[in-house]
Amino acid sequence: MKNVALSAFFLAGLVACAAPRGGNGPYSPGAGSLYERQVIGALDETKVSSAERQAVLAAFDAMSPKLQQNDADNLRVQRRWESLDPRTANYAAEADAVAQQAAAVAAERLKALAQFNQKVAGTLSASQWATWTRVMSDQRAAFENGRRLDPTFRPEERGR
Repeated sequence: MKNVALSAFFLAGLVACAAPRGGNGPYSPGAGSLYERQVIGALDETKVSSAERQAVLAAFDAMSPKLQQNDADNLRVQRRWESLDPRTANYAAEADAVAQQAAAVAAERLKALAQFNQKVAGTLSASQWATWTRVMSDQRAAFENGRRLDPTFRPEERGR
C-alpha cells in the first residue's frame, strides 16, 4: 500500500513538472533572467538552425557570469553613492571617485555585451542578423517606452 501511495505521489509530481506553465514560452516571467528571455525570444523569431542556436546560447552562457558580476558591481557603486554625505568637506572628491567607478562598471558591461554581439553577428547570416537586431531593438524600445514592465514582449505585440 505504501508503494502504491508513494508511486502515485511521484507520478503526480512528474505530471506537475511536465504540465505547461502559464505565460508565453521564453517570454514567461519564470523562464530565466530578463536578458536570457530576450535572447531566447530573438532566437525564436530569427529562425536559426540548431547549431546556430547552440552557438548563440554558448556565447550567452559565456557572457552571463560577466553580466551578473557587473550587476553586483553596479549595486555596490549605487550603495556607495547613496552612502555619501554632501555635508562633508570631501564630498566632491568622493562623488568624483564614485563617478569614475560607475564609468568603469558601465565600460565593463558594454565590453561584455560587445563581445557577445560580435559572436552572434559572426554566427548568423546577414538576413538573420538583420532580424536579430530588429527584434532586440523592438524589445529595447518596448521597455524604454513603458509599453511593458518587462523588456521582453510577445511577437504579436510588435507595433502596439
